[in-house]
Amino acid sequence: MAEGDGGALRRLTQLFETGEVVRLDDESGEPLLVWVQKPNQFETEEARQDGRAAKARVRLVLDNPESNESLLVRADVGRMDKEQLVESIVELRSPEYHRLADNAIRGDAEWGKRLLIMERSEGDLSEEETEAVHQLNVDWVNDYTERVRLAGEDDRRKLADYEHAALAELYGEEYAKTRELGAFIRESQLTELYYAVRACLATWDEERARWVHERCDHSVRVFPDREAVRHADGELLNVIASAYNRLRIPLDAAKGSARRTSSSEPSRPPSEEEESQASTQTATSPEPDAT
Repeated sequence: MAEGDGGALRRLTQLFETGEVVRLDDESGEPLLVWVQKPNQFETEEARQDGRAAKARVRLVLDNPESNESLLVRADVGRMDKEQLVESIVELRSPEYHRLADNAIRGDAEWGKRLLIMERSEGDLSEEETEAVHQLNVDWVNDYTERVRLAGEDDRRKLADYEHAALAELYGEEYAKTRELGAFIRESQLTELYYAVRACLATWDEERARWVHERCDHSVRVFPDREAVRHADGELLNVIASAYNRLRIPLDAAKGSARRTSSSEPSRPPSEEEESQASTQTATSPEPDAT
């Protein structure tokens, strides 16, 4: 392979990696090794089903006008005037503006060339190349941010023409969609991590600078059930989730859906395609704040 193709080789290698060793340090001072592996088709579908069930439960509660959450939503709406409702709806739709901005940039022919450079620039770059790629990132952030702002402003102008009653109804719809997606992501991630984390007896080979898994079969799950994942130590789980997401990123990139780092998430209840995307979003916790 030609010199300078190290980044391409790393990307190709990542596509065939099945897992990653994660070292966890607990209060005892004794390191614990776990194996975090990619999900198979069955596990991915199980995660989606759990996410769908969670989404449906949220809808059941919100469809009941006498539920505590429905009463609280109506009480919040009753305290807001038109301007406050507009701002609240715009805030709830903010992830959608991020999605639209990302899609618009990726659909731009000129930006397509630049994004290819950004996503394929790693490894040994010259000082001038590094500076040029950095400037591309700066330009991308500026363009992305402006597109998000304009989308919000456009929506805000349209919403200003709505009557209070229509805004109140729309707020309820947007609130429900956001709660549904939050529940889907949270519960599907619990299932993904339940399946992904396995016991590991690897030893470190100093000479080859790699883990040796001669004593491992990675068949024993660390967590006995999904609830154990839910109640696991947050810091340790963040480390595990980070490794899991590193494994998922090459899969997404192989499908042509790699994204630059952003805070974007879809704001609508996920369709079949969106559920697949939502289940692979970066997780810093199995229980993210409701979005």
